[in-house]
Amino acid sequence: MSYSTFDFLHAAAYGNTDEVRNILDSGIDVNASNDGSCETALMTAAGGGNLETVRLLVERGADINAKSAEGGTALLVAIEQHNEDVVEYLLEHGANANDKLEVAPGLTALCMAAQRGYLRILKALLNAGADTEKRAGDGSTALVNAAFKGHDDVVRELIEAGANKKAKSAGMTAEEFAERFGYPSTATIIRETPQGHRGGNSEAGTRTGCLVPLLIGLSGIMFSIVLIVVV
Repeated sequence: MSYSTFDFLHAAAYGNTDEVRNILDSGIDVNASNDGSCETALMTAAGGGNLETVRLLVERGADINAKSAEGGTALLVAIEQHNEDVVEYLLEHGANANDKLEVAPGLTALCMAAQRGYLRILKALLNAGADTEKRAGDGSTALVNAAFKGHDDVVRELIEAGANKKAKSAGMTAEEFAERFGYPSTATIIRETPQGHRGGNSEAGTRTGCLVPLLIGLSGIMFSIVLIVVV
C-alpha cells in the first residue's frame, strides 16, 4: 500500500502508533515533512502528547531537533501543549534544551515553560542544561516571564538554579515586573531567595530588551498540526 506524507503526519498526530509503524515499514522517510510548514511526524506526535508514537519515531531515527518553517521543534511543540512526559523523553534523547522559536515573541523553551508556570517541564529543561539567561526575541529572560505572571514556584526554582535577579527587560528587573503587575508575593520571593550558582551568562544583567507582551497567544507552531487533525 502507498502512503503519503499527509497520511504519515496525520497518523502521528492522532497517536495511531500501529499505523505509523506500517507507514514506516512501507519505506517512507521518518523525517518526511509537510511542504509548507516543514513539520515532521515527530512534531505532530509530540504536540498530541503521544509518547508511544514519539518513542517509535525516535527509535526509527527521527531527527529530534528538526525545525519547522517557524523554528518550532518537537520539544517546543510538546512544551506548548504541556505534554510533560514527552518533553522529558525528548530531553533524555538529545533534544536541545535551549531551543528558541523564530516567530514573535521568539520564546525560548525555558521562557515558554516559565511564562506558563510549567514547573515540572522547567525543572527538566534546567536539568538538561537550559541557559537561564538566554533571552526571548522580546529581550525577556525566563525569570521575567515567570515574574510578570506571578508563578512563585517557578520564580523560586529559577533563582535557585542561578537566574540573574538583576537582569532587566524593558528597563525593569523581574522583581519590578512582579510589583508592576500585582504580584507582591512574587516580588518578595525574588528579593529573599538566595541566588544559586547554576545558570547562564552573568553579563545578561546589563542588557535591556523590548516590552514583554502582556498577552501572548499560541505561537503558531501548532497551526498546521491542527489543520492535519481536523481535515
